[in-house]
Amino acid sequence: MLPYSLQTTPVCLIAFKRPELTRIVLDSLSINFDIAGAPLYIYIDAPRSDEEAPLVEEVATLCSSYKWNGEKHITRNTTNGGLRSGVISAISNVLETHPQVCVVEDDIVTTPFFYKFMCTALHAYKDSTKVSAICGSINFFKKSDTNRNINVKPFFARHFSCWGWATWRHVWNNISWDDKDYFLTIKKTKRIREFNYGIQPPFYNFLSAVVAGKLDTWATSFGASSFLKEYYCYYPPHSLTLNIGWSKDMGASHPNKKDPNSLIDFRDFSDNIHTIPDAEIFEHPSIRQSMQQGMKKTHSFLFFLKECLRIPFRLIRKVRTLLTHNTP
Repeated sequence: MLPYSLQTTPVCLIAFKRPELTRIVLDSLSINFDIAGAPLYIYIDAPRSDEEAPLVEEVATLCSSYKWNGEKHITRNTTNGGLRSGVISAISNVLETHPQVCVVEDDIVTTPFFYKFMCTALHAYKDSTKVSAICGSINFFKKSDTNRNINVKPFFARHFSCWGWATWRHVWNNISWDDKDYFLTIKKTKRIREFNYGIQPPFYNFLSAVVAGKLDTWATSFGASSFLKEYYCYYPPHSLTLNIGWSKDMGASHPNKKDPNSLIDFRDFSDNIHTIPDAEIFEHPSIRQSMQQGMKKTHSFLFFLKECLRIPFRLIRKVRTLLTHNTP
């Protein structure tokens, strides 16, 4: 059983308009080992339209009536702040009164050992100057049934995953959230390829979209800040969370056909956590290779297809520009 100091690590749940998923997430959290007594902070964003209002109200009613074995605090926004603003505000509020926090959004299902792994790792690396987060999902890494059976060691990686994670106040309060500065610094220092794990973007493109106001996310900003500060994230050997909200029917903000992370593990890896001195923390080449292979399969073809589809639109714009300038 976790020591009391770890057992009271708060859980921050970000919710919006998906009552079915929110209930599943709450149910999965409630059966986590050692989570009894942990404070639960639920933040519910306001609807963007009248059509969303009933769903948001249903989520609020569910959260209010849900039986949680510990303190429960519910905060409802009066106006819609969006994903980025809502998450940053929620975590900042929790960390005002707690030194660390576990974070899940309303589409992240956790295994029974998620909370225990987060708390144990938070304690192991609370004094580290090289670790920015504890991540629960290895969704971007290459999946291997063979490695799944034999690999039981947690590892470090430069990449940050927001599908169930945890961090400390001293890390969170040191983030500037200046996306334009992150964007320009990575470009000026010629580290785009490194930031993208040596493959065709997506991460730098995501950051560009955030700067342009086309993408409402906070995770890319956290990842860029962690990257530029030379931080590492700590991962379990296999995923302890599952994203169930990729379907547009489920109200996903950034829908996709399916969750690429189809494998989760119900084993307890917390006994394999050992504090490693900062001088020995690094990303093993095999981890980077696994990340590259996993990302290439998912994103390289999509990037190529997207660029091909842009060609005719670019030609049309050029023709229109020429016709406009040549019109007397």
